[in-house]
Amino acid sequence: MTSKNFQLADYSRIRENITELHQKALKLQTRNDILTCGRHLGLLHKKELYFNNEYEFTVLADYRVYSYRPNGINLAELYLRLNRSVLDESQIDLLTRMSVARYSFLHVDAVEGPGVLQVTDIFSEKSFTLVDNGLSQSLKPKQAIAAHFIDMGDFHIQSGGVLSIDRQLVSTMEVEHALFVAVSKFGKKLTHFTPVASAKLARATISAAIRLGYTDSCQSIAVA
Repeated sequence: MTSKNFQLADYSRIRENITELHQKALKLQTRNDILTCGRHLGLLHKKELYFNNEYEFTVLADYRVYSYRPNGINLAELYLRLNRSVLDESQIDLLTRMSVARYSFLHVDAVEGPGVLQVTDIFSEKSFTLVDNGLSQSLKPKQAIAAHFIDMGDFHIQSGGVLSIDRQLVSTMEVEHALFVAVSKFGKKLTHFTPVASAKLARATISAAIRLGYTDSCQSIAVA
């Protein structure tokens, strides 16, 4: 992780830069990679991708960048390794942070104002500031969300594929199994959530959300 800390005023620029890096990194994947990710999330039917709504495009792209790890690294890290020599300092910093982003469940403690929420990671029980213009308008205290979260130093942002979650989703067989495996290996408090465990949780949660139709309601909390 880099030592640079970003300020809240940097949020809009960070969001724009990350969106641009997503678009560039996604071009590295082959059709087979894309179809494999679609299969992981239950979107592949007879060798073709089928989407129930627009937001499923978003969560598929998010999964492809952060949790698809065919060679032990995610797409953000692969793009960084292949292009470090031509990237500027800011891009290298962001990609380094994106490379270690973990999938997690957050409880919303408070909405402090436009763009700023106080949240607690349900697994590690650590509290921090989450900056997101869209979520601060659509979420209320006591709600919960799942996404890949990127540590920017003094605050976190979500990667773009956020899902609303509840007890029904968390209690599905696939999510419970992913959590059981992680807890069995690392203990009740998942303070050392590994990249592999994170990827498995992402796959289980997103696929369950798609199967249960949760992505329909998530279109209203897309990044803004």
